Amino acid sequence: MMNFFTANKIETSYDGISSLPPYSGVSIDTRTLMPGELFIALDGNNFKGHQFVQEALKKGACAAVQSFEAPFVDSRVFLVKDPLAVLQNIAQQHRKIIKGVCYAVTGSVGKTTTKEGLAHVLKHFGKTYASASSYNNHIGVPLSIANCPAETQYTVFEIGTNHPGEISPLVSYVNPDVSVLTSICEAHIENFENLQSIAQEKFEIFSGKIGILPTHCPFKALLDQKDIHWITYGMNEGDVHVEYLNEVNSILRVKTPWGALTYRPSSFCPHWIEGNLGILAALLSEKIDLQKAAESLSSFFPLKGRGALMHYDTLNITCIDESYNAAPLAMRACIQAFGVRDVPGRKILLLGEMGELGDHGPKLHKDLTNYIENVKAAHIFLVGKLFEESAKILSKKGHSVYWGMEIFSLFNALKSLLISSDTLLVKGKNAAKMNKIFQFLEEWNNSKKNQEI
Repeated sequence: MMNFFTANKIETSYDGISSLPPYSGVSIDTRTLMPGELFIALDGNNFKGHQFVQEALKKGACAAVQSFEAPFVDSRVFLVKDPLAVLQNIAQQHRKIIKGVCYAVTGSVGKTTTKEGLAHVLKHFGKTYASASSYNNHIGVPLSIANCPAETQYTVFEIGTNHPGEISPLVSYVNPDVSVLTSICEAHIENFENLQSIAQEKFEIFSGKIGILPTHCPFKALLDQKDIHWITYGMNEGDVHVEYLNEVNSILRVKTPWGALTYRPSSFCPHWIEGNLGILAALLSEKIDLQKAAESLSSFFPLKGRGALMHYDTLNITCIDESYNAAPLAMRACIQAFGVRDVPGRKILLLGEMGELGDHGPKLHKDLTNYIENVKAAHIFLVGKLFEESAKILSKKGHSVYWGMEIFSLFNALKSLLISSDTLLVKGKNAAKMNKIFQFLEEWNNSKKNQEI
Protein backbone atom coordinates (compact mmCIF):
# COMPACT_ATOMS: atom_id res chain seq x y z
CA MET A 1 0.00 0.00 0.00
CA MET A 2 1.50 3.33 -1.04
CA ASN A 3 0.95 6.27 1.30
CA PHE A 4 0.12 9.42 -0.65
CA PHE A 5 0.53 12.98 0.51
CA THR A 6 -2.52 15.20 0.26
CA ALA A 7 -2.51 17.19 -2.94
CA ASN A 8 -0.86 20.56 -2.38
CA LYS A 9 -2.34 23.76 -3.71
CA ILE A 10 -0.03 25.99 -5.69
CA GLU A 11 -0.31 29.75 -5.56
CA THR A 12 -2.24 31.16 -8.49
CA SER A 13 0.79 33.21 -9.50
CA TYR A 14 2.16 30.04 -11.04
CA ASP A 15 0.32 30.44 -14.30
CA GLY A 16 -3.11 29.47 -13.04
CA ILE A 17 -2.14 26.10 -11.57
CA SER A 18 -4.32 25.59 -8.51
CA SER A 19 -3.42 22.06 -7.39
CA LEU A 20 -1.29 19.00 -7.98
CA PRO A 21 -2.41 15.36 -7.98
CA PRO A 22 -1.75 13.25 -4.86
CA TYR A 23 1.84 12.03 -4.71
CA SER A 24 3.87 9.66 -2.55
CA GLY A 25 6.91 11.92 -2.37
CA VAL A 26 8.84 14.60 -4.23
CA SER A 27 11.85 13.91 -6.44
CA ILE A 28 14.31 16.06 -8.39
CA ASP A 29 16.44 13.15 -9.60
CA THR A 30 15.21 10.39 -11.93
CA ARG A 31 17.98 8.08 -10.67
CA THR A 32 16.26 7.80 -7.30
CA LEU A 33 12.67 8.53 -8.33
CA MET A 34 10.04 6.02 -7.17
CA PRO A 35 6.64 5.34 -8.77
CA GLY A 36 3.96 7.70 -7.50
CA GLU A 37 6.32 10.58 -6.78
CA LEU A 38 6.04 14.11 -8.10
CA PHE A 39 9.02 15.08 -10.26
CA ILE A 40 10.14 18.69 -10.09
CA ALA A 41 12.50 19.55 -12.93
CA LEU A 42 15.07 22.04 -11.66
CA ASP A 43 17.35 23.81 -14.10
CA GLY A 44 20.70 25.34 -13.19
CA ASN A 45 24.20 25.91 -14.50
CA ASN A 46 25.19 22.27 -13.99
CA PHE A 47 21.88 20.46 -14.36
CA LYS A 48 18.92 20.57 -16.73
CA GLY A 49 16.01 18.83 -15.07
CA HIS A 50 13.58 19.52 -17.90
CA GLN A 51 15.60 17.10 -20.08
CA PHE A 52 14.56 14.22 -17.79
CA VAL A 53 10.81 14.82 -17.57
CA GLN A 54 9.98 12.11 -20.09
CA GLU A 55 12.18 9.63 -18.23
CA ALA A 56 10.54 10.57 -14.94
CA LEU A 57 7.06 9.90 -16.33
CA LYS A 58 8.17 6.58 -17.79
CA LYS A 59 9.52 5.56 -14.39
CA GLY A 60 6.12 6.20 -12.80
CA ALA A 61 6.09 9.82 -11.69
CA CYS A 62 2.47 10.83 -11.13
CA ALA A 63 3.21 14.29 -12.52
CA ALA A 64 6.05 16.62 -13.36
CA VAL A 65 6.62 20.32 -12.81
CA GLN A 66 8.86 22.14 -15.27
CA SER A 67 9.48 25.62 -16.60
CA PHE A 68 8.41 27.05 -19.95
CA GLU A 69 12.01 26.85 -21.13
CA ALA A 70 11.34 23.40 -22.59
CA PRO A 71 7.57 22.72 -22.75
CA PHE A 72 6.58 19.08 -23.08
CA VAL A 73 3.10 18.16 -24.21
CA ASP A 74 1.57 15.80 -21.66
CA SER A 75 -1.44 16.19 -19.37
CA ARG A 76 0.72 15.13 -16.40
CA VAL A 77 3.13 18.01 -16.95
CA PHE A 78 2.57 21.31 -15.13
CA LEU A 79 4.28 24.28 -16.74
CA VAL A 80 5.45 27.01 -14.35
CA LYS A 81 7.89 29.91 -14.43
CA ASP A 82 9.90 28.72 -11.42
CA PRO A 83 9.89 25.02 -10.44
CA LEU A 84 12.09 25.75 -7.40
CA ALA A 85 9.49 28.17 -6.08
CA VAL A 86 6.92 25.39 -6.42
CA LEU A 87 9.13 23.05 -4.37
CA GLN A 88 9.55 25.71 -1.71
CA ASN A 89 5.83 26.39 -1.67
CA ILE A 90 5.11 22.68 -1.22
CA ALA A 91 7.58 22.53 1.67
CA GLN A 92 6.04 25.53 3.44
CA GLN A 93 2.56 24.09 3.23
CA HIS A 94 3.60 20.55 4.13
CA ARG A 95 5.52 21.75 7.20
CA LYS A 96 2.22 22.95 8.68
CA ILE A 97 0.92 19.39 9.03
CA ILE A 98 4.10 17.91 10.55
CA LYS A 99 3.17 17.87 14.22
CA GLY A 100 6.23 16.27 15.84
CA VAL A 101 9.16 18.02 17.53
CA CYS A 102 11.34 19.68 14.91
CA TYR A 103 15.11 20.19 15.24
CA ALA A 104 17.29 22.38 13.04
CA VAL A 105 21.09 22.11 13.02
CA THR A 106 23.69 24.51 11.67
CA GLY A 107 27.30 25.52 12.31
CA SER A 108 30.64 25.74 10.52
CA VAL A 109 31.63 22.14 11.23
CA GLY A 110 29.89 19.01 12.48
CA LYS A 111 26.41 19.77 11.12
CA THR A 112 25.80 16.47 9.36
CA THR A 113 27.31 14.39 12.17
CA THR A 114 25.15 16.15 14.76
CA LYS A 115 22.07 15.77 12.59
CA GLU A 116 22.73 12.06 12.09
CA GLY A 117 23.56 11.57 15.77
CA LEU A 118 20.33 13.21 16.87
CA ALA A 119 18.33 11.04 14.49
CA HIS A 120 20.23 7.93 15.67
CA VAL A 121 19.24 8.63 19.27
CA LEU A 122 15.69 9.83 18.67
CA LYS A 123 14.72 6.75 16.66
CA HIS A 124 14.90 4.82 19.96
CA PHE A 125 12.02 6.96 21.28
CA GLY A 126 9.68 7.40 18.33
CA LYS A 127 9.30 7.64 14.57
CA THR A 128 12.15 9.83 13.36
CA TYR A 129 12.93 11.52 10.06
CA ALA A 130 16.15 13.33 9.13
CA SER A 131 17.21 15.09 5.96
CA ALA A 132 19.33 12.88 3.72
CA SER A 133 23.09 13.32 3.33
CA SER A 134 23.98 17.03 3.45
CA TYR A 135 20.71 18.32 2.03
CA ASN A 136 21.12 21.71 3.69
CA ASN A 137 20.73 24.37 1.02
CA HIS A 138 17.88 26.19 -0.78
CA ILE A 139 17.04 22.98 -2.64
CA GLY A 140 17.87 20.30 -0.08
CA VAL A 141 15.97 21.82 2.84
CA PRO A 142 12.57 22.21 1.12
CA LEU A 143 13.02 18.83 -0.58
CA SER A 144 13.62 17.20 2.82
CA ILE A 145 10.58 18.88 4.34
CA ALA A 146 8.38 17.94 1.39
CA ASN A 147 9.27 14.26 1.87
CA CYS A 148 8.80 14.15 5.65
CA PRO A 149 5.86 11.93 6.74
CA ALA A 150 3.32 14.05 8.60
CA GLU A 151 3.04 11.57 11.47
CA THR A 152 6.75 11.71 12.32
CA GLN A 153 7.37 12.32 16.03
CA TYR A 154 10.85 13.77 15.63
CA THR A 155 12.29 15.57 12.62
CA VAL A 156 15.89 16.73 12.21
CA PHE A 157 16.88 19.12 9.43
CA GLU A 158 20.34 20.42 8.56
CA ILE A 159 20.75 24.03 7.45
CA GLY A 160 23.88 25.33 5.77
CA THR A 161 25.19 28.53 4.24
CA ASN A 162 28.16 29.85 2.32
CA HIS A 163 26.81 33.37 1.70
CA PRO A 164 25.14 35.97 3.93
CA GLY A 165 21.36 35.92 4.02
CA GLU A 166 20.87 32.23 3.23
CA ILE A 167 19.94 30.78 6.63
CA SER A 168 16.91 32.94 7.45
CA PRO A 169 14.69 31.77 4.54
CA LEU A 170 15.68 28.15 5.17
CA VAL A 171 14.76 28.48 8.84
CA SER A 172 11.39 29.88 7.79
CA TYR A 173 10.71 26.63 5.92
CA VAL A 174 11.81 24.42 8.83
CA ASN A 175 10.20 26.47 11.63
CA PRO A 176 12.19 24.55 14.31
CA ASP A 177 11.17 23.96 17.90
CA VAL A 178 14.79 23.33 18.93
CA SER A 179 17.71 25.01 17.14
CA VAL A 180 21.20 23.50 17.48
CA LEU A 181 24.45 25.33 16.76
CA THR A 182 27.72 23.46 16.37
CA SER A 183 31.14 25.13 16.38
CA ILE A 184 31.74 28.29 14.38
CA CYS A 185 34.97 28.95 12.50
CA GLU A 186 36.31 30.56 9.32
CA ALA A 187 34.57 28.13 6.95
CA HIS A 188 33.29 30.01 3.85
CA ILE A 189 34.87 33.23 5.16
CA GLU A 190 35.65 34.08 1.53
CA ASN A 191 32.05 35.27 1.23
CA PHE A 192 31.79 36.97 4.63
CA GLU A 193 33.31 40.15 6.01
CA ASN A 194 34.78 38.47 9.11
CA LEU A 195 34.18 35.76 11.71
CA GLN A 196 31.58 37.87 13.49
CA SER A 197 29.52 38.13 10.31
CA ILE A 198 29.63 34.33 10.05
CA ALA A 199 28.40 34.06 13.63
CA GLN A 200 25.66 36.60 12.92
CA GLU A 201 24.48 34.51 9.98
CA LYS A 202 24.58 31.25 11.94
CA PHE A 203 22.55 32.81 14.76
CA GLU A 204 19.61 33.12 12.36
CA ILE A 205 19.01 29.44 13.20
CA PHE A 206 17.59 30.53 16.56
CA SER A 207 13.95 31.19 15.73
CA GLY A 208 12.22 28.61 17.93
CA LYS A 209 11.72 28.25 21.67
CA ILE A 210 15.00 26.56 22.58
CA GLY A 211 18.57 27.23 21.44
CA ILE A 212 21.51 24.84 21.89
CA LEU A 213 25.04 26.19 21.50
CA PRO A 214 28.63 25.47 22.57
CA THR A 215 30.10 27.41 25.50
CA HIS A 216 33.05 28.52 23.34
CA CYS A 217 30.74 30.15 20.78
CA PRO A 218 32.25 33.48 19.69
CA PHE A 219 30.40 36.79 20.01
CA LYS A 220 28.04 35.75 22.81
CA ALA A 221 26.64 39.27 22.80
CA LEU A 222 24.50 37.99 19.96
CA LEU A 223 22.59 35.94 22.54
CA ASP A 224 20.94 39.07 23.87
CA GLN A 225 19.32 39.61 20.49
CA LYS A 226 17.21 36.47 20.85
CA ASP A 227 14.31 35.86 23.23
CA ILE A 228 14.93 32.17 23.66
CA HIS A 229 15.76 29.56 26.31
CA TRP A 230 19.46 28.74 26.00
CA ILE A 231 21.11 25.39 26.76
CA THR A 232 24.90 25.26 26.53
CA TYR A 233 27.38 22.43 26.15
CA GLY A 234 31.14 22.10 26.32
CA MET A 235 34.01 19.86 27.35
CA ASN A 236 34.66 21.61 30.67
CA GLU A 237 31.65 23.83 31.29
CA GLY A 238 28.08 24.41 30.25
CA ASP A 239 24.69 22.94 31.11
CA VAL A 240 25.99 19.69 29.60
CA HIS A 241 29.71 18.99 30.12
CA VAL A 242 32.19 16.21 30.84
CA GLU A 243 32.34 15.29 34.52
CA TYR A 244 34.66 12.31 34.20
CA LEU A 245 36.49 10.71 31.29
CA ASN A 246 38.44 7.47 31.44
CA GLU A 247 39.61 6.47 27.99
CA VAL A 248 41.42 3.38 29.31
CA ASN A 249 38.16 1.90 30.59
CA SER A 250 36.07 3.58 27.85
CA ILE A 251 33.90 5.44 30.35
CA LEU A 252 32.45 8.91 29.96
CA ARG A 253 30.31 10.58 32.60
CA VAL A 254 28.39 13.66 31.55
CA LYS A 255 26.90 16.24 33.90
CA THR A 256 23.46 17.58 32.94
CA PRO A 257 20.81 19.66 34.76
CA TRP A 258 18.86 16.42 35.27
CA GLY A 259 21.76 14.42 36.73
CA ALA A 260 24.83 12.56 35.52
CA LEU A 261 24.86 10.16 32.55
CA THR A 262 27.42 7.41 32.05
CA TYR A 263 28.12 5.61 28.77
CA ARG A 264 30.83 4.39 26.41
CA PRO A 265 31.28 6.71 23.42
CA SER A 266 32.37 5.21 20.11
CA SER A 267 35.33 7.59 19.92
CA PHE A 268 37.27 9.64 22.45
CA CYS A 269 38.46 12.32 20.01
CA PRO A 270 37.64 15.68 21.67
CA HIS A 271 35.62 16.98 18.74
CA TRP A 272 33.59 13.74 18.69
CA ILE A 273 32.91 13.96 22.44
CA GLU A 274 31.86 17.59 22.09
CA GLY A 275 29.48 16.60 19.30
CA ASN A 276 27.96 13.98 21.62
CA LEU A 277 27.48 16.66 24.28
CA GLY A 278 25.63 18.86 21.81
CA ILE A 279 23.32 15.98 20.93
CA LEU A 280 22.56 15.30 24.60
CA ALA A 281 21.98 19.01 25.23
CA ALA A 282 19.44 19.07 22.39
CA LEU A 283 17.48 16.29 24.12
CA LEU A 284 17.06 18.09 27.44
CA SER A 285 13.81 19.67 26.33
CA GLU A 286 12.20 16.29 25.64
CA LYS A 287 10.63 13.96 28.18
CA ILE A 288 12.85 11.02 27.31
CA ASP A 289 15.18 8.77 29.26
CA LEU A 290 18.48 10.65 28.96
CA GLN A 291 20.51 7.72 30.25
CA LYS A 292 19.06 5.51 27.53
CA ALA A 293 19.74 8.29 25.04
CA ALA A 294 23.37 8.48 26.14
CA GLU A 295 23.77 4.71 25.88
CA SER A 296 22.42 4.76 22.34
CA LEU A 297 25.29 7.08 21.40
CA SER A 298 27.63 4.12 22.02
CA SER A 299 26.40 2.63 18.75
CA PHE A 300 26.72 5.89 16.81
CA PHE A 301 30.00 5.83 14.91
CA PRO A 302 31.88 8.40 12.80
CA LEU A 303 30.41 8.68 9.32
CA LYS A 304 32.09 8.00 6.00
CA GLY A 305 34.20 11.02 5.15
CA ARG A 306 33.76 12.33 8.70
CA GLY A 307 36.01 10.14 10.80
CA ALA A 308 35.12 6.61 9.73
CA LEU A 309 37.93 4.04 9.95
CA MET A 310 38.95 2.24 6.77
CA HIS A 311 41.17 -0.82 7.10
CA TYR A 312 42.95 -2.63 4.28
CA ASP A 313 43.60 -6.14 5.55
CA THR A 314 46.33 -7.40 3.23
CA LEU A 315 48.30 -4.16 3.43
CA ASN A 316 47.52 -3.89 7.14
CA ILE A 317 47.02 -0.16 6.72
CA THR A 318 44.32 1.92 8.41
CA CYS A 319 42.88 5.25 7.27
CA ILE A 320 40.92 7.80 9.26
CA ASP A 321 38.53 9.07 6.61
CA GLU A 322 37.95 12.81 7.13
CA SER A 323 37.84 13.42 3.39
CA TYR A 324 34.37 14.92 3.09
CA ASN A 325 35.44 18.52 3.64
CA ALA A 326 37.81 20.74 5.57
CA ALA A 327 37.15 23.94 7.53
CA PRO A 328 40.00 25.47 9.57
CA LEU A 329 38.56 24.49 12.95
CA ALA A 330 37.85 20.93 11.82
CA MET A 331 41.30 20.64 10.25
CA ARG A 332 43.01 21.77 13.45
CA ALA A 333 40.87 19.51 15.62
CA CYS A 334 41.48 16.43 13.46
CA ILE A 335 45.24 16.98 13.31
CA GLN A 336 45.41 17.52 17.08
CA ALA A 337 43.34 14.41 17.78
CA PHE A 338 45.54 12.39 15.43
CA GLY A 339 48.61 13.63 17.26
CA VAL A 340 47.51 12.14 20.59
CA ARG A 341 45.88 9.04 19.15
CA ASP A 342 47.43 5.65 19.96
CA VAL A 343 48.19 3.74 16.76
CA PRO A 344 49.98 0.40 16.22
CA GLY A 345 52.65 1.80 13.93
CA ARG A 346 53.64 5.01 12.19
CA LYS A 347 51.44 8.06 11.62
CA ILE A 348 51.09 9.43 8.09
CA LEU A 349 49.40 12.75 7.30
CA LEU A 350 47.62 13.20 3.97
CA LEU A 351 46.06 16.67 3.87
CA GLY A 352 44.33 18.50 1.05
CA GLU A 353 43.90 22.24 1.07
CA MET A 354 40.89 23.99 2.57
CA GLY A 355 38.46 25.93 0.40
CA GLU A 356 36.40 29.15 0.31
CA LEU A 357 38.80 31.11 2.52
CA GLY A 358 39.51 33.98 0.15
CA ASP A 359 42.41 36.22 1.16
CA HIS A 360 42.60 34.41 4.51
CA GLY A 361 43.62 31.15 2.79
CA PRO A 362 47.44 31.44 2.78
CA LYS A 363 47.64 32.43 6.46
CA LEU A 364 45.17 29.80 7.64
CA HIS A 365 47.17 27.09 5.87
CA LYS A 366 50.47 28.38 7.18
CA ASP A 367 48.97 28.44 10.69
CA LEU A 368 48.54 24.67 10.47
CA THR A 369 52.32 24.12 10.38
CA ASN A 370 52.74 23.81 14.15
CA TYR A 371 49.76 21.46 14.42
CA ILE A 372 51.25 19.27 11.69
CA GLU A 373 54.67 19.23 13.36
CA ASN A 374 53.21 18.16 16.69
CA VAL A 375 51.86 14.95 15.14
CA LYS A 376 55.44 13.75 14.60
CA ALA A 377 54.31 11.92 11.49
CA ALA A 378 56.72 9.66 9.63
CA HIS A 379 55.65 11.25 6.35
CA ILE A 380 53.54 14.27 5.43
CA PHE A 381 51.65 14.52 2.13
CA LEU A 382 50.15 17.92 1.26
CA VAL A 383 47.87 18.64 -1.69
CA GLY A 384 47.05 21.98 -3.31
CA LYS A 385 48.55 25.37 -4.05
CA LEU A 386 47.69 26.76 -0.61
CA PHE A 387 49.81 24.07 1.06
CA GLU A 388 52.92 24.75 -1.06
CA GLU A 389 54.43 27.24 1.41
CA SER A 390 53.70 24.93 4.36
CA ALA A 391 55.45 22.09 2.53
CA LYS A 392 58.56 24.23 2.08
CA ILE A 393 58.59 25.29 5.73
CA LEU A 394 58.18 21.73 7.01
CA SER A 395 60.79 20.39 4.59
CA LYS A 396 63.36 22.95 5.75
CA LYS A 397 62.74 21.78 9.32
CA GLY A 398 63.72 18.25 8.33
CA HIS A 399 60.33 16.62 7.94
CA SER A 400 59.62 14.07 5.22
CA VAL A 401 57.23 16.12 3.09
CA TYR A 402 55.66 15.39 -0.30
CA TRP A 403 53.65 18.10 -2.05
CA GLY A 404 51.56 18.05 -5.20
CA MET A 405 48.88 20.11 -6.89
CA GLU A 406 46.70 16.99 -7.15
CA ILE A 407 46.37 13.88 -4.99
CA PHE A 408 47.02 11.62 -7.99
CA SER A 409 50.57 12.95 -8.33
CA LEU A 410 51.43 11.57 -4.90
CA PHE A 411 50.19 8.00 -5.33
CA ASN A 412 53.54 6.57 -6.44
CA ALA A 413 55.42 8.16 -3.55
CA LEU A 414 52.73 7.01 -1.15
CA LYS A 415 52.93 3.44 -2.44
CA SER A 416 56.71 3.37 -2.07
CA LEU A 417 56.64 4.65 1.52
CA LEU A 418 53.68 2.98 3.23
CA ILE A 419 54.41 -0.10 5.32
CA SER A 420 52.40 -2.52 7.43
CA SER A 421 50.73 -1.01 10.55
CA ASP A 422 50.73 2.55 9.17
CA THR A 423 47.76 4.78 10.05
CA LEU A 424 46.80 7.64 7.73
CA LEU A 425 44.76 10.74 8.49
CA VAL A 426 43.08 11.81 5.24
CA LYS A 427 41.43 15.23 5.18
CA GLY A 428 40.79 18.05 2.70
CA LYS A 429 38.15 19.97 0.81
CA ASN A 430 35.89 18.07 -1.58
CA ALA A 431 37.49 19.68 -4.62
CA ALA A 432 40.87 18.25 -3.56
CA LYS A 433 39.42 14.77 -4.19
CA MET A 434 41.13 13.29 -1.14
CA ASN A 435 38.64 10.42 -1.17
CA LYS A 436 40.41 9.04 -4.27
CA ILE A 437 43.07 7.66 -1.93
CA PHE A 438 40.63 5.00 -0.76
CA GLN A 439 40.05 3.66 -4.26
CA PHE A 440 43.80 3.61 -4.77
CA LEU A 441 44.40 1.70 -1.52
CA GLU A 442 41.53 -0.70 -2.22
CA GLU A 443 42.95 -1.58 -5.65
CA TRP A 444 46.45 -1.96 -4.24
CA ASN A 445 45.13 -4.10 -1.38
CA ASN A 446 43.21 -6.38 -3.78
CA SER A 447 46.18 -6.65 -6.11
CA LYS A 448 48.44 -7.73 -3.29
CA LYS A 449 45.81 -10.15 -2.03
CA ASN A 450 45.56 -11.79 -5.47
CA GLN A 451 49.35 -12.14 -5.61
CA GLU A 452 49.30 -14.05 -2.33
CA ILE A 453 46.67 -16.53 -3.50
